[in-house]
Amino acid sequence: MESEGLKHVFMEILELIRVEDVSSDGRSRFEHLLRALQQVLAGLSDAKRGVFLDDALAMVLRKTQEHNELDDLVLTYVHGLIDALALSKNSQGAAIHDSVLRQQKSLVGCLLSVLGRNPTKFTQTEGDCVQIARAVDAIDRCGVPFKHILVTARWKQFVHAWMAIVRPDTADSTNNSSEEDDEADDERDEDELALDLREQSTSMLWSALPDRFGVKYLNNPSWSDAGIGVVAHWFVTSDARADVSVTLDVVSPYAEAFLHHADMPLKLEGLRIVEKLLEKEMPPQQISPLSFEDSDTIVGVDSYAQYRLERHFYRSLLQAVMTAMVTFLEPSHRSQALRVWTRLVDAIDPMCRFVVLSYLARTCPFPNCVAVVLDRIRSEVSKHWDAYSSSNKLVPFLVEMLRPLADNDFVQRSDAIVSSLSLVRFVCLRDKSNVTGIHTHAELHRSVQGQSRRLDDLVDAQVSLEKSRHESNISSTPHDHNAALDAAPSDRPVEYDLMRLQIMQAAFRAVLDQFTVENV
Repeated sequence: MESEGLKHVFMEILELIRVEDVSSDGRSRFEHLLRALQQVLAGLSDAKRGVFLDDALAMVLRKTQEHNELDDLVLTYVHGLIDALALSKNSQGAAIHDSVLRQQKSLVGCLLSVLGRNPTKFTQTEGDCVQIARAVDAIDRCGVPFKHILVTARWKQFVHAWMAIVRPDTADSTNNSSEEDDEADDERDEDELALDLREQSTSMLWSALPDRFGVKYLNNPSWSDAGIGVVAHWFVTSDARADVSVTLDVVSPYAEAFLHHADMPLKLEGLRIVEKLLEKEMPPQQISPLSFEDSDTIVGVDSYAQYRLERHFYRSLLQAVMTAMVTFLEPSHRSQALRVWTRLVDAIDPMCRFVVLSYLARTCPFPNCVAVVLDRIRSEVSKHWDAYSSSNKLVPFLVEMLRPLADNDFVQRSDAIVSSLSLVRFVCLRDKSNVTGIHTHAELHRSVQGQSRRLDDLVDAQVSLEKSRHESNISSTPHDHNAALDAAPSDRPVEYDLMRLQIMQAAFRAVLDQFTVENV
């Protein structure tokens, strides 16, 4: 009966909080309501408190969402809850009662949400370090080890990779929302049966899922990735918690999220995470070939899922750094991103750098970044010629990089094409004995010759267009000039940057001259 009374009081207080003004005028009353809510929650048993704690924390977060100045108040409230609830610490990830674990996860989720709703504020050097320290201390007192919190993103990636192998259709499906009201009841029964079967099979698969990171007991917590990223940033950039081990493979998902963020300061902090960890833990050539190269010796679903996860991790991180390099506005920041990217490539075993670099060259959407990748490949070929000359992958890669493209794509990718041609010419000059087969590769020669002829036509057309425009500007009247400007876009000749075309033309001719010398 007492418990039922507390539930009633809880609902009354929650409703008062919902309608309460959280501005400076009503803050004292808001704080009083939070203290009352805390006392009610402390009076409930562990077995019954979980759902009420979820509602209370969700309401507090919702009321303070637009008020960053209330972050301290939320942290104070959660600290008070932790003291009042006296949750047991789970430092070794030992089995604990589900009701207690639910409360621990809820408190951790609330604290991470506070950090994650304004990550820029908490990651800037001039930010309020006291607030971060208080939040980290509160998370520590919740009972879930930091090593388990930080690895949740990697755990979710592993679960997704494992499920995709075992049952590719594990994506949640929903019933067709466009069903007609008069649809037969037996069809609806079939949908419900299929849903029940899917839930049962998913539950069975979950029981068979290996506990790769020791966090299966957490299930898949819906914590703020941005909030975990702030915690990871705090551990990486400060020396406050030397007892917490943070590695690049664990926190890379959060660094990537920051690198892809639209906020430039947060992008820089994502780059800073990678840079700091490269300085601390990753000397050159530490990343093994198994992280990139294909393998036919892996046995078992668990090992194969982990293998796929590791291959994806380094490639996506390298691409995230390159994407940030393109989007940074300041030259100093772009230089910093290039420096970090170079150090990350240096950390890969030399014998498998071509695997990841060629992948980036094929998939990167930014031609100037592709040019950077190709220049690095050229450097690798120069340093490790014996390995590359005996490889059967280099020349096919060059053929793919010089494949025919539509005119617009051809011109837009001029940086990448010029770098590809430079690499072709370098290999031709270095491979005097035709070990790679580049001198006799008919497809490569035909591709270069055909695209060179097309480029000559584009240059001639552009020169003619500029000449006619110059002549028309001299002889035309203002009326003729305005009429030309008003012409439909489809009636105007396609214009390209003549300088860009001529640079490509010179690169093609240099390679063709080399082909001619070989034939002679």
